[in-house]
Amino acid sequence: MHYYLDECGHTGDLISDKYDFNYSNQRLFALTAIGLTKYNHTLLSTFIGELKKKHKIQGDELKSKNLIPNNIEFVIELFTKLREIKAPIFIELVDKKFFTATNISTYQIDPGYFNPRDTWTKSDLAFDVVFKNKLAEDLTALEDTSFLERYIDCCLNPTEENLRISFANTKDSIFNNKDKFEHHELLIKCLDETLDDYRLLKEEEGDNAVLRFLPLPDKSKSGKLIWLLPHISSLSNIVFRLNKKYNKKISKIKLHHDTQIQLDSILHGNLSNLSKLKIVAPYVKGVDYSIHCMPTMTFEDSKKVIGIQIADVISGFVVRYTLDRLFNSKDIDERYHVAASLIEGILPSNKNPVGINYVMPIELVRDRATPNVQI
Repeated sequence: MHYYLDECGHTGDLISDKYDFNYSNQRLFALTAIGLTKYNHTLLSTFIGELKKKHKIQGDELKSKNLIPNNIEFVIELFTKLREIKAPIFIELVDKKFFTATNISTYQIDPGYFNPRDTWTKSDLAFDVVFKNKLAEDLTALEDTSFLERYIDCCLNPTEENLRISFANTKDSIFNNKDKFEHHELLIKCLDETLDDYRLLKEEEGDNAVLRFLPLPDKSKSGKLIWLLPHISSLSNIVFRLNKKYNKKISKIKLHHDTQIQLDSILHGNLSNLSKLKIVAPYVKGVDYSIHCMPTMTFEDSKKVIGIQIADVISGFVVRYTLDRLFNSKDIDERYHVAASLIEGILPSNKNPVGINYVMPIELVRDRATPNVQI
């Protein structure tokens, strides 16, 4: 089986000194993987050629920015065809602010250096995930973003002083908004205990101990440290979902990713390391973290591959539609709801891991429910 991947939303590092938590109007990131047999890939190539003539779409390459909002009928017809041929579609949709907050929650509440997860029960693991996710959701909802700014400062300049400032600011954000945090006393206690862990680690590791409380960075081709790339986690989770769908038999799956001049080596390196990871996690619907073999992945020019162009259209539509649903007050054309109902399908489940995985606060996902429309 061949899967074609493309993304929408700035793909770079979320850690910068700009303190822009609207992310240049690209708060959401989406990575789409659509599965097509060789027959369906050829069929869609012919179908899209005819569709372009019908809707008078110019240019050799199909791009979402050229279809949305001016050619939504084209999008509806394409999505209808994808449903007709039952093409499996995996989408990771990431709220970048929440994604950053989850890293703060993970590395400041209980990084696990003194409390190994492999000794935990499944219920303990599940509570830990829920507890940390709830903190990330509550932090994301705050209007004051100083806790994010200080965390970014620490990533860009990982010193003990900046680490302590970041922890102190997170504590202040929780204490000053304690009515918005269900377990604010426990959260503050956890932060204090993690700083004690840092003190003990510093005795063993010196200045390098600071890095234990920050996400593991990647290196660009120029040697620059890159701290947070939603592209990496999105690609990894799609592979875990494929691993679930195909019952661990994914060695014959080929991933065709659009060209990534700056990130190809990072994405390839992280993908190749997935089988080496021993992920200790509670039961999660729609994923299988135990990987015995790996799919292959190539980076290809999207102008020459219709499957990648389709993935681009899906990612672009899902991001723009969700931004309007969540963050913009303008009325949405009913045709967009129709298109969304065609592509969204169901949330990933154990029996059917396809669909959209929403990496965002639960309250936002609840507000995302697609209105009932007649198809």
